[in-house]
Amino acid sequence: MAIRSLALPAIVLVAAACGGARSGPSREVDVVIPTAASGAKSVEAKAVPERGTPAVLPRWTAPTHPRNAACDALEAKQAAEAKKDATPPLGTDPPSPPPCIPDSKGAWGFLQSVVDYSRNELNVVMQPECEEDHSCLYDADIRLTPIRLSTTGKAIVGTPFSASHTGSDEWDVAGYDFDGDGADELVFAVAGKIFTIANGNIVPYAPAKDLAFGALVDADGDGRPDLGLLEQYNGSASLLACGKRAGNPVLGFDVETALVAHGLAGGAFSTTDAVAQRVGKERCPKAPSRIAVLEDGSYDQEWLRENVVCARLWGMPARAVIEALDKQCTWPKGDECDALFDARDLGLTPTCVGRDTLVAWANLTPPLTLK
Repeated sequence: MAIRSLALPAIVLVAAACGGARSGPSREVDVVIPTAASGAKSVEAKAVPERGTPAVLPRWTAPTHPRNAACDALEAKQAAEAKKDATPPLGTDPPSPPPCIPDSKGAWGFLQSVVDYSRNELNVVMQPECEEDHSCLYDADIRLTPIRLSTTGKAIVGTPFSASHTGSDEWDVAGYDFDGDGADELVFAVAGKIFTIANGNIVPYAPAKDLAFGALVDADGDGRPDLGLLEQYNGSASLLACGKRAGNPVLGFDVETALVAHGLAGGAFSTTDAVAQRVGKERCPKAPSRIAVLEDGSYDQEWLRENVVCARLWGMPARAVIEALDKQCTWPKGDECDALFDARDLGLTPTCVGRDTLVAWANLTPPLTLK
């Protein structure tokens, strides 16, 4: 997965881009009106424009260094490791290892071992073309070992870790001297890892070890990389639970918060300073006054998902968010796959959908608190 510019769009209905009109006769959706114990049926409320224009976080451009002999040595080691790899399924190309990252003192990289291949069930549902072109049908289950080679040929090998790779992924690695000690750290953004050398060993870079990030961005234009915090609000499980309707995926939904941990001089990161707060408020300018928004008698599914996330970012307790969901929403009775399908195509539906996912989102610890 390549580093990309992080646009902070509104909630994304992942399957919507797949297209396809609903076939067959229309169906009524059974709904259950919450009882007094779970809250009264919502009184219609007009939509309130509490969503901001999402920020666009430009990709950070890594400094370049000329290729050196350390990269030649690393790639020779990678080629030797590849001879031990598991055999890919028919029609599937084995993944290339992450690229070498040279600097003035040597090179960073990874030794890769493909342990096995596993069928990617989400891609089976989302991308029918995978059945014909196996490039996205299987994930490579791999083991990566960070390695640092000096220009004199000395190698330091770190601790292996597991990862997964599809045929369409691009490795997202870069080098940058975060702490100003004259030696680059190694960033493996797709896995949210930064490695450094301490006491002759490869270790996690301490200021980032508790931050879940997925990209390097430059939120304030100062040239230092900021961490694009990993999107944790994801509902792809509903795709697997419901499969397809009319040949298309039912529904998967994300909310791209596009929050940042701001890179500071000296090598630390902040999720609370003015830059991090500005980016978050461009996404969620104020706490939502309601969780479930009605428009012409129907629930706006996009706003529902977004409001759950924004409410938590503004410090609303998880219990209060869940209580608001059950007070303000009606929910499908029994299997909600038909309602999820309608939500995918229509956006506005007679019921709220995806309660289990929304409750799970509410219970997550937000990556930052807006104030």
